[in-house]
Amino acid sequence: MLRMVFGSDHVQMTLHGTLANVTAESIWAHGASKEENLKVSLVGARFAFVDERGLPPGFKEVLALAHLDEVISIVWPDGTRLTVMLEKEKP
Repeated sequence: MLRMVFGSDHVQMTLHGTLANVTAESIWAHGASKEENLKVSLVGARFAFVDERGLPPGFKEVLALAHLDEVISIVWPDGTRLTVMLEKEKP
């Protein structure tokens, strides 16, 4: 299960879901149902695994949660960002 946070200077959206398809050009993910889609173009994007120093304001608390395993941040030249957090499997 992934927690995907998509945002810019003007908007932020959080979606829990799974990846449906990943290519060199795009990501397609589903939310709680297959009708909830997130399609993202990766053209011009830069990628980085991040720690608390690289997260946008307000996300340091999210990273500190014990149920998160890995975080990757994708940023575009206009400042739009997608942070994808892998949640640990429940025992």
